[in-house]
Amino acid sequence: MNILKVSIRSSVRRPVIIILPAVLALVFFVINSYNPIMPVILGISSATGGSFFEGVISALQLIMDPAIIPGITVFMAGVVIFASLLAGIILSGYFHIIRNTLEGIKKTKSDFKAGIKKYFLKISIITLKAALFIGLISCIMIVATVPAIIITRAATTTKPELMLAAIFVDILTAGVLFFGFMFSRVYLFYWYPAAIKNIKKPFRYAKRLVDRHFWRIVSRFVMFDIIFAIFIYLFMIIASAVLKLLFGWIFTTVFATAMVIYIFQSFSEIVISNGQNDRS
Repeated sequence: MNILKVSIRSSVRRPVIIILPAVLALVFFVINSYNPIMPVILGISSATGGSFFEGVISALQLIMDPAIIPGITVFMAGVVIFASLLAGIILSGYFHIIRNTLEGIKKTKSDFKAGIKKYFLKISIITLKAALFIGLISCIMIVATVPAIIITRAATTTKPELMLAAIFVDILTAGVLFFGFMFSRVYLFYWYPAAIKNIKKPFRYAKRLVDRHFWRIVSRFVMFDIIFAIFIYLFMIIASAVLKLLFGWIFTTVFATAMVIYIFQSFSEIVISNGQNDRS
């Protein structure tokens, strides 16, 4: 499957496939320019002389004050619920169009609205569950890095005799994080096309597909990750704010479109290869 070719052909047939990600990417970059989280974390890292991950841990310690936890919890719950409902509106219509385009279904002017009517509640619930799952996994992964950070810092400062142990722990931690992150991400991503295709118990079905074809899927996801890593590097070295915004906007639009197309197209191909009757 030529991802770029399919993405271009689909976008030509249905321009909204690339227009919607372009609009969302532009909104994201504008909002992100006022995001204080990264400057705070980098500031903490710089002040303490630690790494980025140590800055993250320090920031988490600051917000774990029992006096502010209830307020943060209520605020985050509101944000997650609102984002899930918004995603239900946007993604239900968008994914419906993606599916119809890839399956060659004749387009109509009301496709987006039809997708909202048909999938809004389902996509909203999936997104809410996914957000909670991502939050839980993120916390677990951050906690999992603490031993590696501690032993590595000790080995590089006061206890060089721990270097071999530090290397072993770092490799083990990196492996756990990689597989944990990859499995979680692929499960969640393939949950959506399973739901849009009206498969019974879509998460269980998506998980079963991923488990059967993990390395095939992961090889493509790693390719996307490498491309994204190159983008991050180039993005960081661009000095001009205008060029950085333009480059980030164009790349994010193309990248997101290609990623969604790949997920839906590969899901359909795997379903066909497994047999149309395996949909429970």
